[in-house]
Order: sequence, then structure tokens, then C-alpha cells
Amino acid sequence: MSDERILRVAVIGCGKVSQNMHLPALAKSSRCQLVAVCDQSREVAAAVGDRYSISRVYDSVEAVLGDDLVDAVILAIGDPLHVPIAKQVLEAGKHVLVEKPLGTSAAECHELRDTLEATGLKLQVGLMKRHDPGLQYARYAARELIGPTPSFSAWYRACADRYVDESSVFLPVIRDPTYARPAYKLDRQPYYLATHGAHLFDTVRFVVGAPRSVRAIFGQRGDTYSWHGLLRTEAEAVGHFDLAVYVESDWSEGMTVFGERGSLRIDLPNPFFLLPGQVRVFDADSASWRTPRFDQGDPYLRQLDAFAASALDDAPVSADVEDGIAAMEMIEAVEASVASGGAEERLGDE
Repeated sequence: MSDERILRVAVIGCGKVSQNMHLPALAKSSRCQLVAVCDQSREVAAAVGDRYSISRVYDSVEAVLGDDLVDAVILAIGDPLHVPIAKQVLEAGKHVLVEKPLGTSAAECHELRDTLEATGLKLQVGLMKRHDPGLQYARYAARELIGPTPSFSAWYRACADRYVDESSVFLPVIRDPTYARPAYKLDRQPYYLATHGAHLFDTVRFVVGAPRSVRAIFGQRGDTYSWHGLLRTEAEAVGHFDLAVYVESDWSEGMTVFGERGSLRIDLPNPFFLLPGQVRVFDADSASWRTPRFDQGDPYLRQLDAFAASALDDAPVSADVEDGIAAMEMIEAVEASVASGGAEERLGDE
């Protein structure tokens, strides 16, 4: 493949998610080439650059954006910086993959959409689970095989020992000894809802369609935070969601969807293990189950290659800015419903 058909990528933010997920995916991709790394800690950026034999090492966004070798940027930085830095990247003429959640409010995400539309560039949101082949098959089955959906249930239960799982899978994370956890992460209730809820709510929207309204309640006991809610989609399906962070159990994430001609269940593994989701589809006419197998399950690599295809081949973007906005609007609607004691919150266009 010639150089002009390879997307030359810089990573801004060399923290844990970059070191564990984005950088290994870049090393495996045949469509992307890592050409630069940037972190506010020059020492961390240099060490990460050494690990991947990268000589272009920066400690400022402006330096990355001034590098003509860079075609696109992966933003893996603090949530409050997603929108302002993504705007800078787009205005510098570079494509951008922004980690989820897209921003800290739907309003600022709308502003980012305006910037994106003015540039004609590509912006992808790091809702990587929709690149899982099992989840993609579940979407197909829900929409094409089992008939219209009257009922569904979705859950996302992050396990308390996930960091033990991390240490068994990844290289040691290169850290800045002076790093202090940012304030927005210390306010755990909104942070957990945003960072984990973005995945759950995008999965619901991806598989069964856009929610139209939500009712939600919140509970906390010790270090376990949980949200439960009722959803109604634009297609009049009704369902339940269950978001819990963190639980003393195995990782548990997935959906059941009941259609007029069958049903399906999708179980999504802990993403650290890079395995595809497991799907079972029941066909009522034949009274039989279908259980497909998938070869390539790394959602971060598949996400990255989809990003390259959008930038190089003008392929559709998934998840795009509208998907990022929709997840943010759902997060805000759940927050509002909880604050009102479980009242219905409607979702829709701005």
C-alpha cells in the first residue's frame, strides 16, 4: 500500500487508554501509521515514543497541529478538553477521533458539529463497541431477522476487579509521578454516568433505535453507583436499562431484544480482552437458535480501520458526531430524570 493511502496519525494524550488500547491498535493497523505522540508530560510522551520508536514527541497541541506529516489525531484527553481541542484539530485541517463521551454537554457538542460541518473533515467518536462484530450482527438481527421490537433490556455492570484484569493483559502503564486525578473524575456520580453510560446508551441506540423518552432512578451504596431506567424508542419499543459501577461480580454487559418473529441475546466481554461479543438469535418459525462465530474481535483495531476508511475513502463515519450528541443527550436526560425523582424526560432534536 502506498504512503498516500495510509492515514498518518498522532495521538494526543498518552495516558492509560492510549497506552492500553489506541497505541497497540495503531501498531496492528495496516491502514494507519503512528507518526507522533503528545502529552502534557514531556517525560511520558518521550517514554511512549521510545516504546513505539516514534521520534516526533510533543508536549503541546499546537506543535502537533503544526506538523504537516500528521493527517489525523486521536484525542484521548480529559473530557472537558474534548470539544475545544477537537475544534482546534479540525480548524488545523486534520481529521479527528475523539474519545467518548464526545463532550461534557450536548450544547457544546452542537457547537463542535457546526465546526465540523464548516471544515468538511471527518470526526469519529470513540464508541468502539459498535465496531464489535457481535454487536454489529445483533443490530442486523434486531432489524432484519426477528421482526419489529416490542421489548428489550440492556445492562452494563463494570466489575470492581477490572484493574486486576488490566494488569494481567497490558504492559505496565508509563506514568507521570506528579499526575493528580482531575476534579471532574472525583465527582463520581456524573463521571461514572458519562464515561460508562455513553457506551450503554449508544449500544441501545445502535441495536434497537433512538430512545424517545426515559425515566430513571439512581442509587448508591458504598463504592457501587447504579442507575435503572425505562426507555421508549421512537419506534415505540419499550425497555429497561441497568448501569452499575462497580459491582463485586464478573464483567456483565449486553442486551436481550424480543421481536415479533424471534429474539436475541448479545453478551459483550470486558473490552480489555479484545474478544467479540457472543450472540444467540432465536427464530420462532423454525424454533431454532443461530449462534454465529466471529474471527476478529478487537474493537479498537476495527474502530481505527473504520476511521481510516472514512478519511481515506470517504466511507461513512461510525460513530459520527450525531451519535456522540445523542449519547450526551441521553446522559443529560437520565441526570434530569434522577434529579426530578424519576419523571419522564423526552429526547429529540435541539
